[in-house]
Amino acid sequence: MAALTGKRNDLEAWLLVAMVLAALGSLWGARSVGEVEAAEGTREDLARPPNILLLVADDLGYNDTDAINPGGAVTPTLRQLAQDGVTFTRHYADATCSPSRVALLTGRFPQRSGFRPTGMEIPQEFTTLPEALAGVGYHTALVGKWHAGEQRQQSLPLAQGFKEFFGFHNQWELMAPDGAGASRSPGYRDPWLRENSKSPARHRGHLTDILAQYSREFITRRAEQPAPWFLYHAFYAPHAPIQPDTRFAQRHDSSKEGRYLALLEQLDDAVGGLLQALDDTGQSENTLVIFVSDNGGTNRERDNNYPYFGAKDETYEGSFRTPLLMRWPGRIKPDTTVGEVAMNTDLYPTLLAAAGGTPVDVLDGVNLLPIVAGDAPSRDRVWEQYIWSAEAVSASYLSPDGRWRLAHRYGLPAQLYDLEREPTGSRDVAERYPEVVRDLRADLTAQHWDLAEVPVVVQGPDAAGGHTYHGFDLMRVPYQSTFTIALALNSSAVDGSATGGVERELAAQSGSWSVSMRESQLYWQLGDAELTAQLPAQLSASECTAVVLTGHLQPPPHLMPAAGGNHLKLYLDGKLVAMVKDFDYVLPNDRALAEPTHSRAGPLWFFNTAVNSREEAYFPEVAAEHRPLFQRLRREGELLGSSVETLSQRVCPR
Repeated sequence: MAALTGKRNDLEAWLLVAMVLAALGSLWGARSVGEVEAAEGTREDLARPPNILLLVADDLGYNDTDAINPGGAVTPTLRQLAQDGVTFTRHYADATCSPSRVALLTGRFPQRSGFRPTGMEIPQEFTTLPEALAGVGYHTALVGKWHAGEQRQQSLPLAQGFKEFFGFHNQWELMAPDGAGASRSPGYRDPWLRENSKSPARHRGHLTDILAQYSREFITRRAEQPAPWFLYHAFYAPHAPIQPDTRFAQRHDSSKEGRYLALLEQLDDAVGGLLQALDDTGQSENTLVIFVSDNGGTNRERDNNYPYFGAKDETYEGSFRTPLLMRWPGRIKPDTTVGEVAMNTDLYPTLLAAAGGTPVDVLDGVNLLPIVAGDAPSRDRVWEQYIWSAEAVSASYLSPDGRWRLAHRYGLPAQLYDLEREPTGSRDVAERYPEVVRDLRADLTAQHWDLAEVPVVVQGPDAAGGHTYHGFDLMRVPYQSTFTIALALNSSAVDGSATGGVERELAAQSGSWSVSMRESQLYWQLGDAELTAQLPAQLSASECTAVVLTGHLQPPPHLMPAAGGNHLKLYLDGKLVAMVKDFDYVLPNDRALAEPTHSRAGPLWFFNTAVNSREEAYFPEVAAEHRPLFQRLRREGELLGSSVETLSQRVCPR
């Protein structure tokens, strides 16, 4: 994993940071960040970087707690947390779990890690938030849900900057392993949990209580240590199934909403226990506490996201807007409300700034502390999800001024919402403002390509015109989910060099794929699939041919075989020339993934999305009654997707 320069042990790093911050005491002392009250405590307290307690709820909607809305669940702890600090009323996370957590941990839009939404891991080239905090002397721990990649050991929490881990990699791990004789559905009762690198073990009790108990013990234990700590407590609540403990369930009726409110009250009680542990150990005054949800609520048990339109896994205002509360005694004035745009990518630079550090990477997020002071930057954001069965992109785009939201559900024609005039985002005004739709779609498309391109390290060209590509292994090398590899075939490099039946390799990834030429025939092989294309017999030395291999490699399911299988397409200059389905592909091992990619016939580009052409035959795997609509929109160029014509123009400009 990318390392921070000069990592030290906890004590040495803490002493260094303490000296630096003591010299800059006015920054974290009596001076405010925003409207900040005079700091309390000793000079030693003010010099020491704050502990950081990050609390992340799972599927908690904007309307779910009375910290935000009076009609929410009775959550006195969260209500008090809001009164003691700042409430961001316009905070945006993601529409689904994994991308949201990756954004939080990297400070970058999750598309950059290939999570659209199915990614494999946080790239090793990215310095994660816990790594950055460890680099300035913090002891780091994760308690609860990871769900940010688990393909290999280097994908897991202990390899991504956490020194302690107690929890589960994904919710399917909560159920019993094969042969253990328990339910095969994830749930809260008697969960199976991991501690550090150990195999899962069964724990008796309710998941929310078990995780809270571990975190309380962590807080108590770290009170005696000199180094500041970062605890990322990732709840599973109130994610389905809705299973509150009996002591909370008995306070409500047995309706779906009643059980849901009970689970929310249990979550609030757990937060209260953690804050009480801070009080009991004298750490409250020097601990920055953040509470946030990973995405909008599901709207299955109640109107989770009221008054905002939309739900989890959609493209609307309520899909992304979630609560964000921050408490930092002596630094943030109590009972503060901020209505400026904030995003979960902002938590990384905010927490690192509070710790006295600066990012070593370029991040998409910004430090929220100046925003509390009223200095709000103008910035846009695009959310995306590739729908492989429809070969389309679900997307939502927020304009830089925060006024407009453009939404393409399943790639269907744009919906437009004027959040300035109608903040709930429930009235589509696309027909009224076609020029706004046009401009925002152009901005969305430009960002789409920027976020989809894998930023590999390129060496070359060498004396023979060859290039070598390193880094971002799971996105550069086809592994799972969607991908595109584009070769700018340099005609002068292949002209006359593969005649007489002799095959010449043009580019290759050891253990995965190769593209070669024999006579005027092009061959691209991946796994058991081979796609062939006829090239012109003679090509001028100045000509460039865009050769594009794109596809979807079906990830293995958690519980049962999934429909779809593997798909591949081969394009020449934007024209589909070959395709294959349902072939076998053995996943490359770590050694093969680490091998560089070589090209001897022109530069390569790598993208973490799949492309298609509106000119080709199109049979989307959607309900039969919807297929004609998708086909018509594809023909008319109205179905949002990644255009191979656009990509070909990027690879070989005409």
